Amino acid sequence: MTGIFVSYSRSDKLLVDRLVNDLRNTGHDIWLDKQNIEPGEKWWEAIFRGINKASALIVCLSPDALESEWIRRELYVARGLGKFIIPVSVRACGEALAEQRDLAWLKDLQIIDLEPDYDRAVADLSRALKTRPQQNAYRPLFAQSDSAEFSGYMEALVSRARSFTLIGTGLNILSRDPFTRSCMERAAAGEMRLEIYLADPYSPDVETRLIEEEIGDLRPPVGQAGMIRRLETLLNMWHSLGEPESISINLFTHYPTFALMIVDSEYFVYPYGYACLGNFSPVFQFSADLEADRSVVAYLNAHYHRVQASALPARQVAHIRQHHRYDPRELQPFAVYFVPPAESPLYAFGSRVLGYDVRAAQPVSSPWAAFAGGAADFGFHLTISDALYFLNRQTIALVKASIRFAVQGLHPFRLTDFEIRPFPNEQSLAICLNDPTGTLEVLHYEMIQRVYRRAIASNYSLGLAAPDRDRRSERANLLIKRYHAPYIMKSFNPHFTLLSGIPPQERERVRQEVESAFREEVDDTAIMVEKLALMTRPDPRQPWIIDEEIELQ
Repeated sequence: MTGIFVSYSRSDKLLVDRLVNDLRNTGHDIWLDKQNIEPGEKWWEAIFRGINKASALIVCLSPDALESEWIRRELYVARGLGKFIIPVSVRACGEALAEQRDLAWLKDLQIIDLEPDYDRAVADLSRALKTRPQQNAYRPLFAQSDSAEFSGYMEALVSRARSFTLIGTGLNILSRDPFTRSCMERAAAGEMRLEIYLADPYSPDVETRLIEEEIGDLRPPVGQAGMIRRLETLLNMWHSLGEPESISINLFTHYPTFALMIVDSEYFVYPYGYACLGNFSPVFQFSADLEADRSVVAYLNAHYHRVQASALPARQVAHIRQHHRYDPRELQPFAVYFVPPAESPLYAFGSRVLGYDVRAAQPVSSPWAAFAGGAADFGFHLTISDALYFLNRQTIALVKASIRFAVQGLHPFRLTDFEIRPFPNEQSLAICLNDPTGTLEVLHYEMIQRVYRRAIASNYSLGLAAPDRDRRSERANLLIKRYHAPYIMKSFNPHFTLLSGIPPQERERVRQEVESAFREEVDDTAIMVEKLALMTRPDPRQPWIIDEEIELQ
């Protein structure tokens, strides 16, 4: 590293020029913007490169210099890079410096004053530069993620980056304009790859984090509403630039424990403390170029790739939530059912009535196939969680893990008192029943929190099914808005659907025939629930199938 970078205000140009010439006469290599930036070169990139290559930085202090945003940026970068910094007072500025809280650390350094004895001050400065300590070999610790020091350092670093990735709950740095606009425009111009991963403000796990922040010493200035606005702003900005592929805006749904920003080979991490805003977290920096940081960087890269694989495209999420329309073929279907054992008379009967054996994933002959309606696609089952849609398989994997966790401590239980009757409407037939243990109710409420709230859509919210079981449209619409399904909670009526498309003139005849067959073929009006079936539908043109089953212990 060679050269001494000089940071100064244009109002102090005459004295700074004199100082630079005198330092050069004593053998120092000086970097000065007006002399070292080539015509046509990008100014801030040249400044950053000059600081990066310099072995030390002289900051020429004056009242005007202390008001300069650019001098601040140069100081933030130099301090972030661990440069040796010497403050030189070119005009009296003690009172002005005392007012600059973000530059208070300068007062802890020995300041060389040019005014009382210029020649002696230059000699002291020259000697300090020649005997300066080695540049810090460690990466800095920034006291706060929302500090001007860290933000200025990041802005300088990103201004010349080829890749910028951000993963965090709200990422307050994205509220800074023109920084965000500049990043977007550079990425749109092909100068940089920009990846943004924000917390989904509607995710149950993210909500837990937001709730914790509400009980801290300082109330969050952004919160859920602010996160929603920030996401909308980013999507609108991306849209205004033509939605370039070089910009990726995504949402993650997991509980966040730390924020990660990657600028080329530099990694910045700040933790989310319990009930403490990330704005006040310290920031740690690691580099892929440092051997000592390699293991940490490998861990952070693995985290990044996991988030990348599980994240949801923000535009799709916003479109579905705002317009409630999307092609189900681009979504991942999932449901939780109880499907009786294949060898049980009840299952054989129900499959024959519907005309579809869901365990074998094969059609079966049925004298009532014409009346099965849409129920045939689902097979013979009892619904514990409605058919819901997710944006990727990773979210479903998380839902499955959550269900396994929920059923711990729940034992096999018996369903009793089977009765065939028209349900949920006059054109349908179902086997209604009783659960004296209450386990079905427990499972259902667990599904509302663990499955329904993680889904992005359902047949109801996509407009593929109508909430027409009763006239309580206001309640149905509210439940669809919050949980994607209208017939849950106190409207949860467990049953096995048999037929769902019986015309009025056939209803009595079909009901009698089905009841007669039930009495002949099913010798027991109770059954044990020992497994839950996790359902999927790989091809929307084909019926549902069982993906896997979870045993109750």
